[in-house]
Amino acid sequence: MRNASFTLTEQQVLDGTKDITRRLNWHWAKPGMRLMACRKCMGRKPGEPLVRLREIEVVSVRREPLYAITPDDVRREGFPDMTPAQFCTMFMRHAKCDLDREVARVEFKYIRRPCPACGEPLTVEFGAAVRAHCVKGKCWLSEIGTGSTPDEAVADLERAMTEKEEA
Repeated sequence: MRNASFTLTEQQVLDGTKDITRRLNWHWAKPGMRLMACRKCMGRKPGEPLVRLREIEVVSVRREPLYAITPDDVRREGFPDMTPAQFCTMFMRHAKCDLDREVARVEFKYIRRPCPACGEPLTVEFGAAVRAHCVKGKCWLSEIGTGSTPDEAVADLERAMTEKEEA
């Protein structure tokens, strides 16, 4: 699974309020591809951990000039208070590109796995430790492990739940 950096929109990813991202040179992105959204992928200092935020799946990809962004897409990018012009200015400054630069408009969805205890969708948050809970909050488990992938996190959750039942 490839990693994708969301340095400027970490909180929006954690909140689930962002479902579109614009990227340069993402010719490889295809619908159905799963990615791990991370705080920062490249440029980490020695010893700085790779902080995983959430697993996402690409829904659609299209190429368009940066200036083609709509007000709705600015909101879906995680910037509801910006205009398209403000978003483009920020993007150009950060990515060091021009307004007519072709970008990949990548729409994605968040992956939710079923809770092993109740079957409700599970939210797995990555960080120093993995926290998980089902959507209805029935099976809250916090600090359940340090799994580095979604599969390891779910395995940690299943082990923790088994230990809880046996106690």
